[in-house]
Amino acid sequence: MGRLAGKVALVTGGANGIGRACCERFVEEGAAVVVADLLEDAGRETASSLQAPGGRAAFVRYDATSPDDNRAVMRHAVDELGSLDIVVTAAGISHAGYRSGAAPAQGREIPLDPVARFTELSVQEWREVLDVNLTGTFLAVQSAARTMLAGSRGGSIITIASIAAKHPEAGTPAYGAQFVGQVPMGRMGTPDEVANVALFLAGDESSYFTGEILHPAGGFFTG
Repeated sequence: MGRLAGKVALVTGGANGIGRACCERFVEEGAAVVVADLLEDAGRETASSLQAPGGRAAFVRYDATSPDDNRAVMRHAVDELGSLDIVVTAAGISHAGYRSGAAPAQGREIPLDPVARFTELSVQEWREVLDVNLTGTFLAVQSAARTMLAGSRGGSIITIASIAAKHPEAGTPAYGAQFVGQVPMGRMGTPDEVANVALFLAGDESSYFTGEILHPAGGFFTG
């Protein structure tokens, strides 16, 4: 029996990348999963792939910036799958117009020079990123907490962010080259490695953890 047998997990940004890896690990460990994402084709494909080996999964179209969508997706988990035990907020964008796995927005040129990226950044673009990454996380956590408190099972809420939240770099184009040289393990992490941390936090083994920040970052913060 898997570590998450009988539990229901909801992953925002679950169609791609770290979010999808979390969905896959959770299903492997016996959880039913709600894949919540703005990308409908990728989200449906992810849910279908999770169902193929006999897993329970559903896709819900989800805009992280919408209070209504956040309330509705949590209700969907309870109404359709029976409960809400785990929420992972993996939805995020690195710049306005960005969606993981989607084509770049038409007509939007992104400067390669990190200084130009900052000096030419519009207030609207700034707000779009914060709406998804900051406000979107707040809305998901708020709706998840309300739903879990209304039940009797408790639950785990896991938020995922880039290490840039604690160690800003000079810009997305240079991110890889600046970053890898500073990682003692000498390589980038994989979505599966982050998903394994989320699995630990979602399971009973982490029952005495609360309000913690874990860094699956290859030793980046040890220097």
